[in-house]
Amino acid sequence: MTSYPLIHASASEAELQFNGFVERHATGCDALYETDSDRHLPGDTVRVRVSGSRHTIEFMSLAGDGHWQTLGRIGHSMREIQAIGGNLESTFEITGPGIPKGSFEYDDVEQVVRVQLERLRAARLLPLQQRPPRS
Repeated sequence: MTSYPLIHASASEAELQFNGFVERHATGCDALYETDSDRHLPGDTVRVRVSGSRHTIEFMSLAGDGHWQTLGRIGHSMREIQAIGGNLESTFEITGPGIPKGSFEYDDVEQVVRVQLERLRAARLLPLQQRPPRS
């Protein structure tokens, strides 16, 4: 589920909340957390990272072979466009169980982001002291 790019003068409340959540939990630029299993999140591990203007939450589980398996992801990118008065161009991308594929209106995608963000806030996130996941 990908939002059509939205061009606007300032970040929306959902964008600010999502980016703030990621920035608070991404110690440095990347962090792993174990989650409660009963919070309706895909996987039992969350990877949070910031890379430039991209903020990402990745839902994962450890596979039987010892490698991390990605079960879902929420990504948000935002960039300033100087040519049109410094407005922002934003896009959300969400994958995971029950998430439809394709491009959708920005407001529809933001609603799904809000639901997942509320689930994350309700979950207990326990920091993991392991190496970053191998793909």
